[in-house]
Amino acid sequence: MTKATAISLLATLFILSACNISPEGVLSQSDMEDVLYDYHLAQGMINNLPPSDDRSLKAEAYINSVFKKHEITEEEFDSSMVWYNRNAKELETIYKNLHERFKTYNEELQLISGNNEMTSIYSANKD
Repeated sequence: MTKATAISLLATLFILSACNISPEGVLSQSDMEDVLYDYHLAQGMINNLPPSDDRSLKAEAYINSVFKKHEITEEEFDSSMVWYNRNAKELETIYKNLHERFKTYNEELQLISGNNEMTSIYSANKD
């Protein structure tokens, strides 16, 4: 293999990896990130539901609304999760991005509600 061929091959591999290509039937990394963002928000709402007879129905409705919003089926989500669990680097990237998104979301909520650590400290000290 010539030096030019090796460089060309490396450049091609780099471009393909940068394109965020996933196998057919698997959500792209950016789509999976968006779905998981909403999925985890739904899980948070489910965890805060009071105990009731219809709790499981509400939980199912929350999750199904995520699938409907992103126009995917539960099977597509499940098969994508299987693929990403087997490709940990891609899943790690998704969760790093999700961490930043949730951090930003939390900061925005604190600004809107006025409830943050400094507010709590001042309120506790009656300042």
